[in-house]
Amino acid sequence: MLSPALAGQFNQRDLTALSQAFFDSSAYWGTSRWLSKNNHYAFDSVKKLSEDFNPGGRLKHKHLREYIAASTIVHCLDGWSYLGRAVNAQLNGDNDCARHLGYYSELRAAMSLLASHGIGVFSNEHIAVAHRGMCRRVAHVRHTPTRPSGPPTHQFVWDALDSWAASADAKDTIMTVIRSGGQTLAEWSHHFAVTPSITSMLAKDWLRAWGLDISRIAADREARNLSSYRPTRYSSSPPLGAQVVVGFLSRIWNACEPSTDSPFAQLDREIIRATLRRIFKGVEGRSANQARNRYALRIDGLLHSLSPAPLKGATWRAYLLDSGPDRSRILSFAAGTALPNDPNHSIQVLARAILLLRIATGSAERLLRSLPAGRRVDLDPLIDLFGQERCLWGLGGMPGSLNDLAKDPADAGIAIDADLANISSYSELWRRQPWPAAVFSSFERAGLWGMCG
Repeated sequence: MLSPALAGQFNQRDLTALSQAFFDSSAYWGTSRWLSKNNHYAFDSVKKLSEDFNPGGRLKHKHLREYIAASTIVHCLDGWSYLGRAVNAQLNGDNDCARHLGYYSELRAAMSLLASHGIGVFSNEHIAVAHRGMCRRVAHVRHTPTRPSGPPTHQFVWDALDSWAASADAKDTIMTVIRSGGQTLAEWSHHFAVTPSITSMLAKDWLRAWGLDISRIAADREARNLSSYRPTRYSSSPPLGAQVVVGFLSRIWNACEPSTDSPFAQLDREIIRATLRRIFKGVEGRSANQARNRYALRIDGLLHSLSPAPLKGATWRAYLLDSGPDRSRILSFAAGTALPNDPNHSIQVLARAILLLRIATGSAERLLRSLPAGRRVDLDPLIDLFGQERCLWGLGGMPGSLNDLAKDPADAGIAIDADLANISSYSELWRRQPWPAAVFSSFERAGLWGMCG
């Protein structure tokens, strides 16, 4: 958590000013630029920010708040790119590279989420978009001989995210972006809890309820250091078997497949189910497994009151009463506590990255939906360029709907599942199924349909 002094500065954020800055930055998208060509901080932002804080310097508030607002999208896409490269490393049996890149996927997701709520992270200088769009330094109360200096990037990001996770702002974001059956997580929770105070009481635990513990994510940094700076063969664990990893990735892609009411349909359902069980234990003092009949009665009342849109191939009652693990195992792996010498550690990092990216993507989507339709269309040239650069399509090949990007992973999953018994090693995977393996590494597509589908 941030110190009281830092938390006070953190809480000075003005989300209305941030939304206006996002609207202002969208004016440049039609020229295929994220920022104005004259934006002072577009290049060498850390150096220029440091100079502007020195005596005689002057902060360019408009340029800086537009930089922070636009970075919501760019950090998020970068996070999905890091995840794709981490998965590629995992599919080559390289646990160390996978955890290194997976950690940076987590970090970029967190930076995107903070940016969407008015916090910019710049090395040792960190900025809050405050009242009337004025950019204020979030700095240590202690001073260096010349000027204040904030915490280093990694420390600040996780402390700031932990503070944000305990805020009403976080509760509103999470409860709004997670949705299934035509209803948001807020509506599911409201109809399930005895009183509104129950959801408020549990708000600080929403992230931890799914295994997305900020302290555990911060600890992934130490594992990253081990992979990044130490001779890997001294401490590396053997990679998990190819069939285990490929099967897990196939389930991940299924969980991230978009539907008409959610860009991550199965994953959102799993989060909702886990949250309801958490609420039940908070209200009743017993788990859903310990009080099955009571839990079933509560679920029946919830479904009668809420009337969610039907599930395909199942009933909500059967799904919510299922006491087995989450089908994708994302929540299960994200809650894992394996150490770097455990073969499971790297895929636990990947699972935590996916959960954090899901929230960051939803927060970015909310900002995009706040824009007029014309401004959202102006984003297409930048998305087209990004898709070409990441080999998702060729020149002139941008799909009419970004949800169509889900077809390739679905086809890849079918091909790999049919051949799974023959994939005895990672070399066999790349020899027998090179295209599906490559598609499984292209997680940028999930970021695109999650924000813009």
